[in-house]
Amino acid sequence: MGDLDLSLTGFAASPEPLLLLALAIVLDLVWPTRRRPGIFDLGAPFATLASGLAQRLHRPGRSQAKWLFRGTFVTLVVAIVAIAVGVAVAYAMTAAPFAWILALFLLLAAIAARPPLEDARALAKALTTRDYRTTALQVLGAEAATLDEAALARVTAVNLGRRLSAGLLAPAFWFGLAGMPGLFFAVAALATARVLPEDSPRFAEFGLAATRLRIAVLILPDLLAALLIALAALLTPKASAGRAFGALTAGRNRYRLPRESLASAAMAGALDMPVPVQALGSGERPTPRWSGDAGAVLRAAAQSDLRRGAYLYGVTCVLTLGAIVLLVLAKFAA
Repeated sequence: MGDLDLSLTGFAASPEPLLLLALAIVLDLVWPTRRRPGIFDLGAPFATLASGLAQRLHRPGRSQAKWLFRGTFVTLVVAIVAIAVGVAVAYAMTAAPFAWILALFLLLAAIAARPPLEDARALAKALTTRDYRTTALQVLGAEAATLDEAALARVTAVNLGRRLSAGLLAPAFWFGLAGMPGLFFAVAALATARVLPEDSPRFAEFGLAATRLRIAVLILPDLLAALLIALAALLTPKASAGRAFGALTAGRNRYRLPRESLASAAMAGALDMPVPVQALGSGERPTPRWSGDAGAVLRAAAQSDLRRGAYLYGVTCVLTLGAIVLLVLAKFAA
């Protein structure tokens, strides 16, 4: 069995990486976002780099092939820079005393498990007031302008699954798999896809590579997030693990949309929530319609939906933390 070194020399040395990851998740969950410095966003520098390169290379009048090539070039440059920075940080962790403190800070800056929970709680509280639309626009963006109270609650709750896979499972998975280089690579890939969205008219071809890289980065973390949500449903009142697993295997049903997150489908299934479908209406804005039982959506208690979703999300975060702690204990016991 491994022994813990509690001396000053042992404290200065880099500890077990998964132990740092577990500590970072705990700090993220208990530390309110509003009390953190603005520098707590590891993806921001890479988003700035990708945006700057795009401004220089994405010029009008180019062919689609050139846009695709240049967008791929930008994506590769950002990914290579991220990996190089990760390698440098990993080397510093082994060479410099107390460098693990920097590593802990970087992990905390990469993980975003608490913000989705805060958003869900803020909207649940705002739904009791007349000014709930302002909070909804902050949480969901322009999409909130076309949705009623019940739809706002359900979209927010279902989106918790997508944000869980991108904000917690992806950084944790890639850090556990490839250390700091993996962490920086995953964060940079997600940041690049945010500033070069393929589904926007401006970046239709230019952002194709960034979008595909984002899908590759998220495919396994998203599956893990979905499985953890299904397990968490066993510990959540009025949630169904069976429906959560069924949402992953039934394809396009009331809980799943094309190109949607598996974790979102699992969240919708566990809470028995139809997913939102945007259909073009006669006006400039899309008119919302819903899959599943539309009458049930309109009759649903919005606050109850949000609270159930937030509870399920929180239990999933705890299960993720518990799984990492078990891995650490298994390593020490080996």
